[in-house]
Amino acid sequence: MGAMQAQGYAEAVAEGAVSLTSAINAHRVSNLFPVPPAYMTTVMVEAVEAMQDEEPSRDIQLPEGVLYKGQTWVYAYEVIEAFRLGAFL
Repeated sequence: MGAMQAQGYAEAVAEGAVSLTSAINAHRVSNLFPVPPAYMTTVMVEAVEAMQDEEPSRDIQLPEGVLYKGQTWVYAYEVIEAFRLGAFL
């Protein structure tokens, strides 16, 4: 069900009905468990934009105090996989 909702959110973005940020935020709270903190929405949006720019290895800066594998950044493709954002690509 979550994948279908994500696809619906992505289609709404493509149609201009909602912003990418709003759609990803809705996906975050509706389809992911446990629900990631709101401050991760920006990270998710930046990762989708990097993938749309065909830069899967773009470094995405994490919010202050957040580490991934001991680093303050994460590759865009890792965010896409971790938060199931494939529908937005």
